[in-house]
Amino acid sequence: MNYQSRGWRAVETPDLTGATVTLTVSGEVEVRKTNEVPLLREAEPQGIDPAILILDVIVEGATEIGGDVVVWKDARFSREVSARQYAQVTLRGAVEERTVDVERVQS
Repeated sequence: MNYQSRGWRAVETPDLTGATVTLTVSGEVEVRKTNEVPLLREAEPQGIDPAILILDVIVEGATEIGGDVVVWKDARFSREVSARQYAQVTLRGAVEERTVDVERVQS
């Protein structure tokens, strides 16, 4: 079952010295029950293109009983990367597959 999603962004941000770079991927997933929580996890295995990070969108609580509600909830993934390690991020799984370009913030 696919969930609606919106607002996906992938942003690479260095710390003030430029020694550490963090990639943060965020967006919103429309859940259908109060106990559902959208999560982003690195796909295993990754694809053949090392410049594309693949993340699986998982909705925890989807098989459990919860109050019926339709609400947008934030999903976020963050990890340290090498500068310019990824050019794109592909999101798949519980949402329609989409690929977003990585935006780079200058320090």
